[in-house]
Amino acid sequence: MIKDGQGKPTDLLCLVCEKAIKLPQYVSPNYKGDLVCQNCTSLLHIKLVNSQVAEYEIKKDKLQESLVIKQLTEIRNSPRKE
Repeated sequence: MIKDGQGKPTDLLCLVCEKAIKLPQYVSPNYKGDLVCQNCTSLLHIKLVNSQVAEYEIKKDKLQESLVIKQLTEIRNSPRKE
C-alpha cells in the first residue's frame, strides 16, 4: 500500500495481475467496497482500516476469464482431425 503525505492510501497491488491500482478519490482510509483494476479489469473487494488492508479478495478474475476464452477460441478454430 502506498500512502500520500496525509496517510491516505493511493495505490494497491492487484491480486490478479500484480500491477499497481490507482485508488479512486472516494477511497478513504476506512473503506469497504469493490474496486476494478485498471490494468486487467478484474473486480476486487477491499476493506481498509486506518489505511491498512484488513480484507482483500478477488471477486471476478477477468485475466483468467480472458485466457479461457482465448483457449476455447483456439480449440474451436483449430482444424479437426478425422
